Amino acid sequence: MAISLLAVGCGATDPVSTETPPEQRVTAPASLVAFRVAPRVDTIRAGDTLRFAAAAEWSDRAARKVEVSYSATGGVMAPNGLFTAGTRLGSFLVVASCACASAESSASPPRADTARVVVVAGAPPRQGVEQVPLLLHRMDGGSGDVLVSNGIPLPPGWLVDPAAPPLVRVLVGGVEVPLYSEVLKGKHPDGSVMSLLLQFVWPGNGGRDAVLEVGAASTLPALVKSPINGQMPAAAALPIDAEYLVSTQIVGPTVSRFNAPQAPGFFQSYETEFDRWGETHWAANGASWSAMNFYDRVLNHFAFWVRTANPVLWERAARIAIDYRNKYLEANNFGSTEWWAQLDGLALHYWLAGDERSREATYKTAESLHRSRGGQARLTNTTSHEWMDNRNQSKVLSGKILAHRLEAPPYGAVTDWSAQATEDLGWILQTQAANGSFVFNSQCGQSSNFMTGMLTSVLIQYAEQIAPDARILPTVQRFQDWLWDTQWRPAEQVYNYYSGTCPGEGDATPASDLNGFYLEAYGWLYARTGDSRYLQRGDATFAGSVAKTWFANAKMFNQAFQFSWRYLGYRR
Repeated sequence: MAISLLAVGCGATDPVSTETPPEQRVTAPASLVAFRVAPRVDTIRAGDTLRFAAAAEWSDRAARKVEVSYSATGGVMAPNGLFTAGTRLGSFLVVASCACASAESSASPPRADTARVVVVAGAPPRQGVEQVPLLLHRMDGGSGDVLVSNGIPLPPGWLVDPAAPPLVRVLVGGVEVPLYSEVLKGKHPDGSVMSLLLQFVWPGNGGRDAVLEVGAASTLPALVKSPINGQMPAAAALPIDAEYLVSTQIVGPTVSRFNAPQAPGFFQSYETEFDRWGETHWAANGASWSAMNFYDRVLNHFAFWVRTANPVLWERAARIAIDYRNKYLEANNFGSTEWWAQLDGLALHYWLAGDERSREATYKTAESLHRSRGGQARLTNTTSHEWMDNRNQSKVLSGKILAHRLEAPPYGAVTDWSAQATEDLGWILQTQAANGSFVFNSQCGQSSNFMTGMLTSVLIQYAEQIAPDARILPTVQRFQDWLWDTQWRPAEQVYNYYSGTCPGEGDATPASDLNGFYLEAYGWLYARTGDSRYLQRGDATFAGSVAKTWFANAKMFNQAFQFSWRYLGYRR
């Protein structure tokens, strides 16, 4: 049901109402608008599992439970939508059906939607020992023996039992050294270990090269864990192979710089602009959180460390993360504003440094945002709330997604992070307009386009990390289609800042620094639908970002590089 609002400008007096009084209205029974199953198409290996989820959309946008049944033309389909691929390879149809009656009648016929799953040959059972070459990166300026302490991300399936002591050892110069190892909180979607904390003493005469062996039991007594205490380690032993780091999926889908597109030329310019201006900003600001971390410098530096294996980027990301956490979040008892809640990078700092204080700061800040910005009354209020918008919605939801991934305990007002994220998702999706945009009276009934771009990335994270909710793909698709059709300025290669004028906030002028916020959604839609229009639109948006962004500005640098590297992963 489309809802039209009369926008008379921010702060204007409401005209005399001619609306029918509530007691005289006749409300039609809610009808089913759409029934969808997600993911639409995916590829898995023989023996693996994939969860499908279906959702009904009603004309009044209310949430209703529906009974859904699933079937498939191959493999084994469980009643809850969990598909298990058998040994038979090929493409199989998945059918989700519901007897979706109207709100006041049981006469509606069953509805169905279909998806497709492609089963490919499974990887052979993992046997023997996997080796990960490491390089010593010393950060204390000293010499001689040094304690190494950092996280090592692992690819899915390498260590399948997070509850078991990790079967690993480290060799320096071909000689095993005593080791402390710990499985860090958080799992890959397949349930396997995502990251390990390693601590060991690197001998001063051992050179800079070492090897981590996964699947090999240590033959030496284990070290006792050294406290991290929220500080930078003296040294880290970091993987030297960018292809290995990309395979861990620790920053989501991306490609190494070596495998990045060589043409058109803007793809290579993207890489050189990051290097050039990243160095310039570091020379000017160092690890200062207030100068460097608006729109998450920690995140983009860890991401480019993954793409390049450059240990300097790991160090800089860690230093900024600690400065931001200690001097802003902890100093303010985790009471962050929504625009300063840069939690993606902080969660990565936990997984890549093993620093428990970053994990705690992430979920405690998420809980604070839930209390100050969350809840149904706020998240669904597009008409009278003075500050609700898509940025608020995205920060409230992303904090809970990260807390869930970090296996955070119940804290404060949140007892179940996943369940609360799912509830928030339903409320947020209700605020999309029929044309695909999201408009709020706090923005004079206009769309703040980049804020919706932020939200689409969070919706994608929910779909990839919590559940493939069938409502997400059409929600993202409707916005991206509306954005391209009505807000793209081809001559300038950018989008409008706002869809219209909102005094004191913004207007429909070209926003030269914000293209990066739309790229992940274009890439994800292309990967999920195969529709080449999203690839063409994504490439045009990417080209505009490189050509128009003022990279000399630290904030605009971060906006351009926040999630744009994921577009490269979805695009390949």
